[in-house]
Amino acid sequence: MAPSNFTWHYSQNQFENATVNNFKLMHLLSADHDSRLAAEAQGGLPFFVDMYDGYHPVRIKYSNAYTAWINNKGMYKAQTVRLMNSFDELITEKIPLWDAAVQAVYLEKTPEYIEIFPGGRTAFQTGPYDIRIAQVDSLLKSVSQHEELKKTADDIQKFYDTINKTRSKQQVYEGKVKETSELLEESRIDIARVMYENLGLLMNHFSSKPEKIQRFWQLEYITTHTNISDDDPDIVAQGDIEPDSKITIDALTGKFDADTELEIHNTGDTAIEVYTTKLPSDPVPGTTITVEPEKTVITTCGELGAEDNLYLIFNNASDVKVASYSVGVNHYGINQEEIK
Repeated sequence: MAPSNFTWHYSQNQFENATVNNFKLMHLLSADHDSRLAAEAQGGLPFFVDMYDGYHPVRIKYSNAYTAWINNKGMYKAQTVRLMNSFDELITEKIPLWDAAVQAVYLEKTPEYIEIFPGGRTAFQTGPYDIRIAQVDSLLKSVSQHEELKKTADDIQKFYDTINKTRSKQQVYEGKVKETSELLEESRIDIARVMYENLGLLMNHFSSKPEKIQRFWQLEYITTHTNISDDDPDIVAQGDIEPDSKITIDALTGKFDADTELEIHNTGDTAIEVYTTKLPSDPVPGTTITVEPEKTVITTCGELGAEDNLYLIFNNASDVKVASYSVGVNHYGINQEEIK
């Protein structure tokens, strides 16, 4: 008799167990199973056609949920980097500049100066995001009361609008990440259940030759998946592109190969064209991909141009709007330290 705490291996859903907290692994595992079933269904045998017809819609649902999650997670991280850069700019550039402008009119210990900077510079350097942004707003209101500081007030207003907009976008995507993560988890459990059902059907179908079951899954995804995780790639570059202009991503020049995987975030409101070339002056190749506003695209450099290309190019085709982007690298063979 089996001990009371014994759990029979076949009563456990290995597809669900192996992919706990790993949406990317389930994405690969389920896509692989889908392609293998599709190949079998091509033979026309009703058993495999029915299995594929039952599985494929569930796979599409998971794929769509995974894409939505990846997009929102990437945009959240990109907006967070942009926000942190704004805070760095506030501390190292803007506050010293504004402080100097105020002191040019009101000396440091005068009542007017103290009214404008009651806590000095410290209030802007630490604390929660929203408190520090509120401090900028408070500074704006104080400086705006002094006509002789109008130019400084205009600069504070511009900075406040930018950082406040970035923070708002970050919070929106933070909520979307949570929402799409919950939906994706439901979909992960659902597709694991369907694969478990398929395993049972295949065990019955191949009961005299069980070794044939293995060809319907890439077993390495279940047994050894140490290099597959949901970790975000490091963002190696981010910034803006002026209208009707292109830039090279200098951090990656000559440091990628065909298998280098890029996660490209369009954080602005105009499309960005992405491709690789041997020289920055080379014409636009036919392998260009377009990243639409507020979308994330995951691609390899091999899909963007020839394998021996050296330059990664981002092009803003709009002649009116400024484009915004960030790009991360997810490739285990590339030297991450080299591109930082």
